[in-house]
Amino acid sequence: MASNDVLVVRPGEGQQVSVGDLGMEFMVRMDDTPSQVALHEWTLPPRGLGAPPHIHRSEDEVFYVLEGDLTVMEDDAITSARPGDYVVLPRGRLHTFWNAGDTPARMLVVLTPGQLEAYFVAANALIASGNGADPAQVIGLAEQYGLELRMDLLPVLMAEHGLETGLPMPPEQG
Repeated sequence: MASNDVLVVRPGEGQQVSVGDLGMEFMVRMDDTPSQVALHEWTLPPRGLGAPPHIHRSEDEVFYVLEGDLTVMEDDAITSARPGDYVVLPRGRLHTFWNAGDTPARMLVVLTPGQLEAYFVAANALIASGNGADPAQVIGLAEQYGLELRMDLLPVLMAEHGLETGLPMPPEQG
């Protein structure tokens, strides 16, 4: 529950979660603030895809790039962001992001409201379970949290940009 107490979270003290190649540290949890804002530090390896193309129904997302080369696709527009750049992704827009560089990318991410934390924890458990999560399971889970995942766009996106992912991939269409 949120309080009016001062909260200090030091590096490494946040909850560690990964979904595919995206490493996250939850620095300020949604329940830590009366306004339900979440602040995370995310890391992506070189050529790593952060998420399949998706739409948040309820959350706005703000990235502040700390290190590396972040590429963001919103609808059909592709933009590069470098250290010191901010990227604002409003709810209701199809988007994805990846590390186009040869070194890890690191960013601070603000989610408002921060309900996606629960999705990240559940997706981490599903993918890391070792039971071979398939794309349909990941899509079903996302829908429970107000996300629309466009897994059908992954193969072309990854091939066009030379990306890799630890996410379950849809079967290739013949």
